[in-house]
Formats: sequence, C-alpha cells, structure tokens
Amino acid sequence: MKAFLTRPIEGDWPYPWIDATYVKVRQNGRIVSIAVIVPIGVNSDGRREALGMDLGPSEAETFWTASLRKLAAAVYVARST
Repeated sequence: MKAFLTRPIEGDWPYPWIDATYVKVRQNGRIVSIAVIVPIGVNSDGRREALGMDLGPSEAETFWTASLRKLAAAVYVARST
C-alpha cells in the first residue's frame, strides 16, 4: 500500500475528480468514523485510475489542503523525471 500511495503519478489525467466518504475503523479499542479522500483520474482514452488515497479525522479544510498538496507533489515528481 505504501508503494501505491507514494508512487509518482505518470501520464495525463485531464479529467480528475476527488471525493470523500466516511468509514468506520477501530482506534484504541473504539469504533470511530474517519474521512477517506480518493482522487480518481480519467485519461483521454476514458481509462480511470485511483491516483491516491488519504485518511483523516474529518473533511476539514486543512485535511483537504494537505491531501491536495500531496497529490500535486506526486504529479510534480513524475513530470520532473
């Protein structure tokens, strides 16, 4: 999973969409809800690919900002090589 989440994002994905959902997880012996952000890219051939995933306590603006910055950094790394 770590390799998937830290890989450079290669190729062109002109049609991105990003959504979040909540899932229940066990933390410290309790069941809690956490936010999961999943960016999906669609290339010009219509192929879809999950571009990443991020987990956070809620959909607060700070979580969205950090998640989008990680995604932008992965795209930048791929285009720099």
